[in-house]
Amino acid sequence: MPYAPDQPLIVQGDHTVLLEVDNPRYPDARDALARFAELEKSPEHVHTYRITPLSLWNAAAAGATPDEILAALEGLSKYELPQNIVADIRDYCARFGRLKLRRDQSGRLVLESDDRALLVELSRNRRIQPYLLGPIGDELRRRVHTTSLEEVEIVTAALGTWAGAIGAAIHGAEEAERKEEAAAVASVGAT
Repeated sequence: MPYAPDQPLIVQGDHTVLLEVDNPRYPDARDALARFAELEKSPEHVHTYRITPLSLWNAAAAGATPDEILAALEGLSKYELPQNIVADIRDYCARFGRLKLRRDQSGRLVLESDDRALLVELSRNRRIQPYLLGPIGDELRRRVHTTSLEEVEIVTAALGTWAGAIGAAIHGAEEAERKEEAAAVASVGAT
């Protein structure tokens, strides 16, 4: 791609994206970046965004594809995209949905994946190993300490696999159950 001086973005190999505020395409670029990058600095003339694994996961969760993200960057960039950025966007978006954190029928917290190699990798990782109790059945699932939901979310996010969204749903469901139980107890006590 040749140099395009009229475009507002400079995408750098360290995952930062510089956005010229005075460029006529600034609003389009700002809106595009909001889908898959985090705003880090916003001084007067050039705003700095960062493309992170979490921002890409959020984009994938909202339905954005790697091709859409790359097309937006390519269409707004002054220079050709660094190849490591292209590879990283494809890689991180491909990880979306590969790991699930949920409760089984007996209420135990379970980490699951269709990718046996991913679960083996996680079970050997020093940071998450203390939270995994062991394989279940077909080895596509691992039991997790029920008291360590937040830690599992943090570690899997750091590893780029993001079990947190389902974990957050579990956490929300548990909170709803506690509120229902409290309401039931309160209504029994009121009669």
